[in-house]
Amino acid sequence: QSSRLVTMPSEYSLKMAQRLDCAIVALNVSDGPLRLTGERKESEISLFYKKAEINMEKYLAQAEAMAVHVVHIMEVGDQEKVISALSAKDPGIRYVLTEPDHGGEEGRVQIPVFDLACSRL
Repeated sequence: QSSRLVTMPSEYSLKMAQRLDCAIVALNVSDGPLRLTGERKESEISLFYKKAEINMEKYLAQAEAMAVHVVHIMEVGDQEKVISALSAKDPGIRYVLTEPDHGGEEGRVQIPVFDLACSRL
């Protein structure tokens, strides 16, 4: 499993990683705390990390049951910049699967997937 898929944790990403024979870099990223200052900023960052850890428990159990290797990364920052920095550090990252765009037709969800071999974020 030399190529990796960067994704926001979802059941769909596990199925995709299985099909592509990829490991997963599960990324929780938020820029919300950056808009705050002082103690409020620090408490929001702490809350973000705590929620991300809790939300990953079920995902990691599913990944283990499906024999998909997962590395969990949590970052406070701009999503595109974080993904770009991760892909620059790790040449094994080939695909990026982002959160679904809910702006489409009702009942249809479009999940953006980027192949970094073809385009750069």
